Amino acid sequence: MQSEQLAALNRCHTKRRKGHELSTSEKRDVFKAFFLNEQETVVGPSINSATETFQWPLMRFIALRPLVRFAYFGRRQSLFFRNFANQDERIEKGLYAFSVAAAVGWDHVEATLRDYEILPDAFFAGSSEHFDRVHQTVLATV
Repeated sequence: MQSEQLAALNRCHTKRRKGHELSTSEKRDVFKAFFLNEQETVVGPSINSATETFQWPLMRFIALRPLVRFAYFGRRQSLFFRNFANQDERIEKGLYAFSVAAAVGWDHVEATLRDYEILPDAFFAGSSEHFDRVHQTVLATV
């Protein structure tokens, strides 16, 4: 794990153990540490590999200019990418998406996660409790 990620995660866990909520700035720091690492180690290499295999220039053009809209965005709000392969652009848009999430409120963001239909009902009954159960289950199998 990268040192920035580890430091951010440790700050997060320290606050949680003390029963304190992270400030928006602290949440952004945690998100940014993980997001930058993901862009560098997972997303970037995957996109580079995928774009090297494009044989059809028109499809490459279309694929690298996605319109991304998260459920918590306003009706007319979306992210338009000029070049999804550009890491700086992905980072800029990702940090913007975080800012939108913080502005609309974390309760609203959590509520809109239902729109994706990938999380179990137990998550929506209590996300912290659900995470704790998953955490305990994972630790029990290690």
